[in-house]
Amino acid sequence: MERERNARRRKNAKKKKQAQRIYALVVLISGLAIIIMTVLLLFHIQRIEVKGNEYCSDREVAESIKSGRLSTNSLYLVLQYGMGKGNVLPCFESMQVSMKNPWTVQIRVKEKTIVAGMKEGEQYVYFDSEGLVVDKSAVKKMVPLVEGITLTSSGEYKVLECADTKLFSEVLDACRELQNYNLSVDKITCRNDRIYLRIANVKVNLGESISAEKIAQIPPIIEKLGGQEGTLHLENYADGQETITFEKAKKSK
Repeated sequence: MERERNARRRKNAKKKKQAQRIYALVVLISGLAIIIMTVLLLFHIQRIEVKGNEYCSDREVAESIKSGRLSTNSLYLVLQYGMGKGNVLPCFESMQVSMKNPWTVQIRVKEKTIVAGMKEGEQYVYFDSEGLVVDKSAVKKMVPLVEGITLTSSGEYKVLECADTKLFSEVLDACRELQNYNLSVDKITCRNDRIYLRIANVKVNLGESISAEKIAQIPPIIEKLGGQEGTLHLENYADGQETITFEKAKKSK
């Protein structure tokens, strides 16, 4: 009898331990479920603030971060972009995502600089120093327009394709050097394989190839000309050359 009672007690104790384990597991699962639901509900994005953008719209930036079911969770997005795994539009040099509060995400972007544009039908195609199309708009921006080159492809966030690739490559070189010297121009014209810049009353003939040395001569000469109208000839300029010709415009009678 005593042996049976001991066996029964051991059996009951075993059942009690199993019940305790099951109870602990249920409590743990319930706790995790509550935590997950809290994270999903508390960190559900209700507002997105975008800063630093000029030509890319707030809506386009906001849409770019939606890349999965968890993209509506602010905590997930901050961790994702913090590890450098988030989607970044090609027109951005950088993009940072931070949490203003659990339901508000703040996106700070640095857009690629537009160096010039081209007219295509009723639209303007704007590109960066590498020829990447970063914006297409019906609005004319305060950047030089390139004339005299035929576009063959101008897909957004793709490199421009032109009929004369060599000439367009020289135009991009000119744009980069103009940026380096912080030199503003009104227009860039391509004619007979040559590149011309329009700066106020002065037309600058750069010839068929661009160099930093040519661009470096422009600012001091423009300053000395004091508003005179004419053509500055740099097409044959080489480093070390002393003579640069300025051809005054003929006065109309």
